[in-house]
Amino acid sequence: MARRKKASKASRKVRALKQHDPTALVQAGENEWAQEEPAELKSAPHSFIIHRGKVGRCIKELVKDLRQVMEPYTASNLKMQKGNVLKDYVSIASYFNVTHLCVLSRTIISPYLKICRIPRGPSLTFRILEYSVARDVLASLRKQVTYEMQFNHHPLLIMNNFSGNQNQLDIMSKTFQNMFPAININKVRLRGIRRVLMLNYNEADDTIDLRHYTITHNPVGVSRGIKKLLVAKSNKIPDLGRCKDISDFLSKDGYVSESEAEDISETVTLSQKLSSRGTKGLDEIAIKLVELGPRLKLQLIKVEEGFLDGEVLYHKLEDKTDEEKLTIRKVKVAKRKLKEKRKATQAENVERKRIEKQLHRKKCLEGIGKHVMDTPEEDAEWYRKEVGVEPGKDTFPNNMASTSHPMKDPKFQRKRKGNRLKDTSRPSSTDDIKRPRISKFTKVKEKAKLMKKQKQQNALGKVKRLEREAKRAEAITGGFNRFKSKGSGVYTKPSRSKTSRKKPEKKS
Repeated sequence: MARRKKASKASRKVRALKQHDPTALVQAGENEWAQEEPAELKSAPHSFIIHRGKVGRCIKELVKDLRQVMEPYTASNLKMQKGNVLKDYVSIASYFNVTHLCVLSRTIISPYLKICRIPRGPSLTFRILEYSVARDVLASLRKQVTYEMQFNHHPLLIMNNFSGNQNQLDIMSKTFQNMFPAININKVRLRGIRRVLMLNYNEADDTIDLRHYTITHNPVGVSRGIKKLLVAKSNKIPDLGRCKDISDFLSKDGYVSESEAEDISETVTLSQKLSSRGTKGLDEIAIKLVELGPRLKLQLIKVEEGFLDGEVLYHKLEDKTDEEKLTIRKVKVAKRKLKEKRKATQAENVERKRIEKQLHRKKCLEGIGKHVMDTPEEDAEWYRKEVGVEPGKDTFPNNMASTSHPMKDPKFQRKRKGNRLKDTSRPSSTDDIKRPRISKFTKVKEKAKLMKKQKQQNALGKVKRLEREAKRAEAITGGFNRFKSKGSGVYTKPSRSKTSRKKPEKKS
């Protein structure tokens, strides 16, 4: 039996959107998620969560946990490279409807979290005083509640104690609210809300506690045994070891072991019917929150006006006077003007050098007697003046084709062997001549002749080199030769005839 293929994340998002709002029109298919997104998903705030610098294993794991918190409107599998800078993420943010960038970094003092609104700010810098990753939080629980459908809908944001006269509190609350989609009371479905993100501001120590929970539903008004039967899975049988009969398990709650005991939960009245296990068709259910992690304790350090480079609106550790703020503002304005001036000057220099290069090329070609072809812009301008109509795409085909780099032109084809380029556009006189087929033996013979000729040339060159060295040595020594005789002045080689040799005498 063939195994059923698992649905992709894009398909699950489309399916979850249809369940959330059946009237939403999805123009593209589930396999064309990147090309056509529903209007509701495009208008929702999206986020990038990255880390910068050397942060360690725990901070990298915290990045994955924060991405899981921001699901499904975040880049879960965003790859980071060492050479990437913040401008790279900002440049591609508009294509993916990204509105916020969260950057985690680490210094000697403490880890930091920066939340920036793309592209014009504000930017908030938090110091992470304490944190626990989701893996440690789940390990500390007696009963873990995790399933895949939890992250098909964004979490419900609950903020506490963020009301005050301080400006930084207002900026913080608006920033956190804008990171998540707004909930439409008329369209929201209770079964889609499966997670809660809680933010609590402590006024005493000026810190923020962040907690992430999942929501569980239980029936009310029934005994604990019946509740376990309703909520339990189909293949799970309760423990009946201490009961004589099934009625003992359903009527008496004392037989339930301590490991099966339940926590305290809140009873609420539903405005919509839920279809979860054990609560289908009930008007009142018990809601319990189970923590998913991570845990964070944050402290606001700085608020900037722009994208990490604007005016500082609030700083916890530094207080500046109005004169100092005015001086800093003037310096930033002067730097910005200088930067714009340098950019304009650089653009003018580039254009001037391009024109000078064209004029120089034109003069060089005229000097060697070659015809200089006009550029496509000049031809188009001439056509507008003479004819009075805009030229078409195929008006100057030869000239238009020559504007690209000659090495990228398709007429230059790379051979299969070697790195030389062949210009197929030039006519050849030997193209129409059929060359005879050369056998392999003929090629070997030609190669042997070539090697023999090369060997002879090498030997001849060696002899000539030795002669040159002998002449050079003779010129240096002044013609002196230690082998010349004193009398005749001519060197005679001693003979080696048989008569000149003396035979050894035999001993008697």
